[in-house]
Parts: sequence; C-alpha cells; structure tokens
Amino acid sequence: MSKLHLQITVVANSVMTPETAKTTPQAGQELDGTKKKRSRPARGQRRYRREVKAADDLANSKEAGVPATRGLSWRVTAKAGGRISDKRVIFTADSSRFITFNATRIKVFNTSTGLPLHVLSLSSYLEQAVCTAVQPNPANPLQLYTASSDGIIRLWNIEGGTLVQFWDVGEHITDMVINPKQPKYAYVITQSEEKSVSETTARTVKNTCHRFGFETRKKKVLLKTKKPLLALEASADGNYMAVASQAMAAVFDADSLSELSRYESDEEITSLAVHPTGQTIAVGDSRGRITLWYNVIAATKQNAVREVLHWHPHRVNDLAFTSDGTYLLSGGNEMVLVVWQLRTRHKQFLPRLGSEIFSIAVSPDHTSYALYHKDNTVRLISAINLTVKRAVTGLQFATSIGDQQTLRTGLLVEPKSKAIVLEGYPGHLQFYDVADDSSVLQVEVIPNPVSQLDDGNGSRLNARITHVAFTADAAWMATIEERTSIEDSQAQSFLKFWEYDVNVQSYKVVTRMDQPHKGPITSLNISGTSLIAVTTSEDGTFKVWQLTKTGHNEVKEHWGCTSWGTYQNLPAYDATFSNDGSIIAIAFGQLITIWDAFGSRLQGVLASPLPRSPIRRVRAVGTSHLIACTDDRLYVWNLLSCTLLWSLRLHVHSIAVDPSQPRFAVLVHEDNLPGSKHSPAIRRTATRLIIFETGSPTPLASSSLAVPCFSAVFRPKTAASDLVLLNENGELEVLSQKDNEGPRVVKEIEEQPSSRTSLTNLYQNQPTQPTVQTHKSTSAIVFDISAPSHVLPPPTQMIMSFLNSFMVPRVSEDHVVDVVTERVEEVETVEEKVDESDGGLIKREAVEIVFKEVLVSV
Repeated sequence: MSKLHLQITVVANSVMTPETAKTTPQAGQELDGTKKKRSRPARGQRRYRREVKAADDLANSKEAGVPATRGLSWRVTAKAGGRISDKRVIFTADSSRFITFNATRIKVFNTSTGLPLHVLSLSSYLEQAVCTAVQPNPANPLQLYTASSDGIIRLWNIEGGTLVQFWDVGEHITDMVINPKQPKYAYVITQSEEKSVSETTARTVKNTCHRFGFETRKKKVLLKTKKPLLALEASADGNYMAVASQAMAAVFDADSLSELSRYESDEEITSLAVHPTGQTIAVGDSRGRITLWYNVIAATKQNAVREVLHWHPHRVNDLAFTSDGTYLLSGGNEMVLVVWQLRTRHKQFLPRLGSEIFSIAVSPDHTSYALYHKDNTVRLISAINLTVKRAVTGLQFATSIGDQQTLRTGLLVEPKSKAIVLEGYPGHLQFYDVADDSSVLQVEVIPNPVSQLDDGNGSRLNARITHVAFTADAAWMATIEERTSIEDSQAQSFLKFWEYDVNVQSYKVVTRMDQPHKGPITSLNISGTSLIAVTTSEDGTFKVWQLTKTGHNEVKEHWGCTSWGTYQNLPAYDATFSNDGSIIAIAFGQLITIWDAFGSRLQGVLASPLPRSPIRRVRAVGTSHLIACTDDRLYVWNLLSCTLLWSLRLHVHSIAVDPSQPRFAVLVHEDNLPGSKHSPAIRRTATRLIIFETGSPTPLASSSLAVPCFSAVFRPKTAASDLVLLNENGELEVLSQKDNEGPRVVKEIEEQPSSRTSLTNLYQNQPTQPTVQTHKSTSAIVFDISAPSHVLPPPTQMIMSFLNSFMVPRVSEDHVVDVVTERVEEVETVEEKVDESDGGLIKREAVEIVFKEVLVSV
C-alpha cells in the first residue's frame, strides 16, 4: 500500500504542477550535485574549439566560404540617384521643358516648376550598354532619339516610354547631333579598335565622325583620327558642322561633307560652340582662354581671323552662344558664370554658384540658362536679371566618387522622414528621398569647404565628414569632421551636436568640441532610448556625452563629456548601444568590452576564440545579439549568455542591421571569398550581398551584384524593411523581399526563455503579465547565478523571489469549501464508473488516496 501510495503521489504532483522548473546539471556535475573528479579545460574552451573548427570547415568548404541560402530571394524594386546628366541639358523647341539623361535614365522636367514630368528607363533595352547621347526629334516634339554604346540609335515616345524604331550603326557611339534643318541625318562620333599586326602589339582606337542616314541606313565619314574627338556641334542654319579634337578644330560642309577649314591650338581644347547666325566658332582651352574664329567657311590658314578672350584662370569647361548670337556664356571650376557681350566685350558675372560648372545650355526663347554643376545640380538661371530661378539636385555623391573614392559616413536613415543620409558635395550632408528620387535637405557641416586649402601656415587642408549619428526622434544629430594637412598628415577633429529647428526645417549647431580626442576618432553613436552619445578613438579612449542645461534658469542646452574610459591601453575602433540603451559594447583591439551606459562601469569582456586581427566593427542586432567584424572574420555573440553563437571567414567591408528583425546584411568583395568561381579580374570588382539571421550561419539570401557597391542600409517600412545599396555609379538600389508573404517570423534562439522572467526584464520594456499561482503549485522562480554579472537582475529582486518561494499563500475558508466540494463531486463521479473487479478496486483506492492528499494540503 505504501509503495502504491508513493507512486500515485509522484504522478499526481507531476500532473497538478506543470510549471515546475526543470533544472539541468552543469557541466562537470552528476545528477546529485557532486562534481566529477576528472579535470577539464577552462570554462568555455571546449565549446570555442568546436565552434571555431565548425566555422573553419564551413568557410573552407566548396561553397565559396558561404553556406547555401534558405531560399529567401530579394529583387531590385526601384532605383534612384545617379548623375542627373552626363552631358549638356537639352531644351525643347518651345522652351517649356528641359531634358537630362544619364547612362540608364532620361528625365523630362517642367521649366517653370522644375518638377519631373516623365522618366524613361532604358535599362531593359540597353542591357550592358549605356546611353551616350539624347536629341529631340525635330519632326515630333513628343519623341526622342538616343544613342548608346552598343552602336544603336533608338526613337522613343516620351510619355509612354515605348520604343518606336531603332537603327544599328555598327560601332560604339560616343556622341550624336541631329540638326533641325536636316532631320533625315544624324551626325555621330564612333569608336572602334583596329586590328593589331601581332598579338604582342596593342590595339589602337580609331575615332570617326560619320553622317548616318535614317532612310538609307548608310554612313559617310567626315573625319577619322586616332585622337579622341571631344565635341560635335552643328550650325543653326544646317550649312556646316564643327568637330573638336585635343588640339584641333575642323569645320565641314553639311552637304558635301568636305572639310572647309582646320585650326590648330597650342593648348588642349576643352569646349566648342558654334555661332547661331554668323560664321564664327568659339573654342575654350585648358589655360582658360576663349578663342573666337571668324569667317570659318571661307577662311584659310593665311587669312584666318581670330580673337582671344581671357578671364578664367583655369580650364573652360563649356561655352554657349545665346539664340540671337549677342552673348557668349562660359563657365569652369571657379563656380562663376561669365556672360560676354560680343560687341562691346563687356562682362557680367554670376558668382558663388556653389560648385564647378560642367555644362551650359540656352533656351530657344532666350529666357533661361541651364547650368549643370559638379554637385550634381541643374540650376535654371534667369537671362533677364541673372538670378537662380530653380534648382534640381540629384544624389551629390554620384559626381564625387572619383574624388572621394570611399564613403566615410556610410549610408544612414533619418529616423523621422526615412530619408537616406550620406555625405554629398564635400562638406555637406544630403538627405535623399529614394521614393521621389529627389533631395529633401542639405546641411552644410563644413563652411566653405573649397576655401579650406590653407591653414594659415601655407599648408593645404583636406576637410571631410567622417561620422554621423541621429537620436531616435531625429531631434538631434551629431557629426565629426576631420581636416588633414596634406603636407604633414596632421589631422584635426571636430565634434558637433545639431538640433533640428522646426522654424527653418533644418539643423543648427548647438555644441562644438574641438579635438575631442588626442587621436583620430573611429566611431560615433547615439543611444536609441536616451540622449547619450559615445565616441571612440585610436588613442585608446572612449568618451560618453550627455545633454545638460546651463544658465540662470537652466534654459540653455549643450552637450558635454560626462565620463571617459580606457582598457589596457588598446586602441578603440568601434562602439554600439544595445537596443534598450542600457549597455555599450566597445571594441578594444581584439576584445569586446561591455560597459554600463549610465555609469561607465565595466561589466564584462568578450574574447574571440581566434584573435587574429583587431575588431573593426560592432553592431547590436535584435534584443540580445552582437555582431563583430575583423579584417577577415564575422562573429555573432549572444549577450544574454555571453557566448559565441557562430562565425564565418568573411572580409566584410560594409554591414547593415535591420531595426525591425534580428537579421543583418553584409557586403563582401568576391576576391575575399575562398573558392570563388569568378576569374581574378572579375573578382576584384564584383561584390556579393549576403543576408543573415542572428541565430544561424546559413544565409537567408546571397547574390553577386552586377555593379560593385560601397555601402548598405535597411530602410524601415510599415510591413518590412527594404535594403538600400549605393553602387559605384552613384545610384541607390532598393531591394525588397520577392515573396508576397511579408517578413518571416523568426523564432528566438533556445537560450532565451519563452516565459517572462526577471532576466528578460533587463532587455524588454513591456509590462509583465502577473502569473496566477495557486496553493497547489510547488514550482519556484529559478535564477541562473552562473550567468555574467551584467545580465543578472538586482540582488533585491532575487532575494524577494527566493523568500516568496518559502511562503504559503493565505487561503480563505470559502475557497477551502469550494475546493473540497469540487473534489467530492469528482470522486463520486469516478466511483459510479469504476468496475467491481480487482483493477477497479485498485483505481478507486488510488483516487481516495489522492482525495485525502488534497484535503491535507488544503
């Protein structure tokens, strides 16, 4: 009987207390709690060895260092940015619209408002080719001719974006001009390679100027040379054509295609313009001179008449005559538009245009000038009073790629407007809307960056914006600018805090810190939950900055350093806040240190199992994960257990974290992937995009990008985040998940408890649902005190939970009566169904035992 009583009691307890905690014996312990006598390595070493070996085996496998994806594909849903125009802006015949184009897109704008009317995408038709020239159809104002590098001339409908007709020229086209007086012909400049005599001899490039007939589909040669042809212009009356090469300008008869005259220059020719009414051409050179050649049709070398105009100290980028031929416009890198009155030689100036002038166009009605600048902006100038009427700004980084090479600030998302933020024109931050493909805001961080060429000692300075960060509500912005002397490589750093001014709809400087660190600043981050910022430097220090109030009534706000720290004199490379803002993870050399965000107290240290190189980047992902990147490896850590989840051998040059899901994306150069199937020449330029979830080293998606990319960022949306990439063409590519099911629901990893505990209260801010515990439950809250100290709850909370587990809750008399009545009814119901056999007696006896135990417990 006693044996039966014991067995039934165990079963009853297991049934009536399903929430009883199950403890797992620690490594090196038996079930009874006694330690094993055998020795073992230091804590965590065996796990590290297994993880490192598995990661190395995975990286060195035949899958090019990256395991197979899990089938989630992404596709390009939109493109924005890029250069607004690769060449001179084109006005329509009625001057109501102007046309710009780049390699893959054509845009038509309204001249009065500056707003885009039509966008014609050519990507699906050009494939690997690029658009090199655009000309309006003289017979139909709603159609355009385009020439591309694949040697094809195409005719398009502007409004519908449909292809009407095409002609194959057969050679690479670099420029095209269609004279309104001769709509049956197109004058094109082509390039082709001549066959070499032997394999060791380099092939020479042949440049040719043709006249191509749309009806005959035949071409005739005007000029053939091995030197590059830079410009091609047609006279307004259609009688002659002018072509410019490096140091030569030639004029040809439009009908007979015979050469009328040729002029040599002692300097490199940079621009060419044809007078609309007279027999005059204007040529600009690299020394800033403008040469006017008169009577070009009947002139010879002996009787040629020329005149030189000189104001520009540098090269003349473009020239343009007004429609009546009274004025000549010129521009260059002085950022000044010069208007020459040809009869009196009087000059008018429009200075301080903000950027170097690349091209100049004049509207047919002589009311507007369209200037295209180096900062990727088209400015419409009033011809009456020489004022800026409209400005259309594209992605400014697109025209600065050759100068900057890298994007120091990376891509960011302004939390309020969801605009993409990046360094645009030197010294400026640009806020760009990828949905509207337009610039919404520009902030001048470094005043007059062009004038930062002398520090007073005769040495030139190179000023750049290196880091940018925002608060969660976008009310504050922090920037770091660096000015480096080119001669002695000495750097000066400036930390600025900006407040958003609602009245002017822009940011204004509130606090400026000169030389906040002794060494170069490596990172800048702002907490997402409080007004706390952190900076790190190669001098081995980090500093915490907070917003404080000063003044008599404490109405003035400014940012100041509240604490700073160092660790073993190691250089600090990066820092990140946890999502709840309570801790700061800082990379010191090959270690990751965990600090209290409010007291700057060291809470723990994470050491990589293979400390081959310093940790360059750290990012917080989700509620409890941390990713770290070295020069050749990617690590994912669990902050709750302070353990390494997985790692891969990857050379990551850009990383983006999804704020809405526990996933992240990395950009990796193909030449850094072991076992890549691409040839070495392709691998040096190709970029691979890989998307991971924190819980698994198996990528969600992996794809080789056709155009190399600089940076990536996740742009939050209502349903799911989009991934925005910046490629080397200065274009922003928006990638979205291909499936229509929305974002996948990612399960939490096993280390995180499924129920609400005191440990999760440290990382989650939701209110805790009260747990109803009856007098029958024998379970207690279990705390893992072997966890790191910075993840444990306060001792006061642990002791109260411990004491509560010994206390029996008070039960009212009415509750006792209800429980007893309920149990009696259950027993009576069971007795009616029990058979009088021996087995039935045993079951009835067992039920009676359970009933007696219930009465005793109550």
